[in-house]
Amino acid sequence: MGLLAEDLAFHSSIPVPLDITVAVVYSVLGICSIFGNSTLLYISYKNKHLLKPAEYFIINLAVSDLGLTLSLYPMAITSSFYHR
Repeated sequence: MGLLAEDLAFHSSIPVPLDITVAVVYSVLGICSIFGNSTLLYISYKNKHLLKPAEYFIINLAVSDLGLTLSLYPMAITSSFYHR
């Protein structure tokens, strides 16, 4: 069955092997991001009394990065695996 006109708008223009490579790289980076940010937040939670004001900025960045990783990476990975 051929592609419909609406499918062509979402079809990826890069080769399939490169799309799969991008998905694998995103998966590895996502896992590293989840592990690193979760570790930072856990250590910060356990040592709250030692935190300086500048370190709250780093915690804020970790929370933002973790939120983006959990919400946007799955869509990008799925899109790359489906070549869309």
